[in-house]
Amino acid sequence: MGKLKGIIQFTGSFDGLSFYESGGRIIVRKTGGFDGKKIKTQPEYARVRENGSEFGHVARVCKNFRQGLKPDLSRMGIEKVHNRLVSLFHDIMQLDTLSVRGKRTVVNGLQTPTAMELINAFELHPTEAFSRYFPFAISVDLTEGSLTVPHFVPNLLSVPVGTTHLSLQFWVAGMDSEMKEFSKVMYSEELSLLLTPSADGIPLTLSCAVPDAPLLFYGLKLTYVQETNGTFHPLFGTKMKILGFRF
Repeated sequence: MGKLKGIIQFTGSFDGLSFYESGGRIIVRKTGGFDGKKIKTQPEYARVRENGSEFGHVARVCKNFRQGLKPDLSRMGIEKVHNRLVSLFHDIMQLDTLSVRGKRTVVNGLQTPTAMELINAFELHPTEAFSRYFPFAISVDLTEGSLTVPHFVPNLLSVPVGTTHLSLQFWVAGMDSEMKEFSKVMYSEELSLLLTPSADGIPLTLSCAVPDAPLLFYGLKLTYVQETNGTFHPLFGTKMKILGFRF
């Protein structure tokens, strides 16, 4: 890459060189790059076509998934959360051994045992694990539409200064069999817990209606809350975890 000095100032292509402006300077490069027609037709670009097809599929699935949970994801305040979900669904798509490369799908990948492991290990926040905020065992029964925390111990929480309550909500999201759209997202009633110092464990249960859909994702969200003169103020955004899925 060269930088043009002197009085000549133009952009475009000339004699195998490409001129463009960047940072107030004219940059010179050899012309080249991908040829759209060749990519679509020539055998040597087959892998490029396969990768492009699969990436497009994953991006659409991710967009559809994200749209259903958009309000909650927005309240999390995470930059580039779409990119994180794309990475998750791309890894799940790669588990599809039923389809040829270029035709693999996220739905086929979800039907492998490893997919649940990827979901369980996935964190929406890039640097903070959900267990940092909620370090308790969780069990979910979608037949009953219930989420249970068998042993909730307030003293194990590391809460922000000023927190008086912890708000919990169980959610279940229904999608069609090809993950083209959410059919519905259902929520439990918010469970607001007054946080008093206690080392004693108590059971918690949240109940949620389960959408009638071929594919279900489910999770838990929490918010630290400060009560001031009867008014409740959320602190530091929503924390959320995708706990799993079920066909």
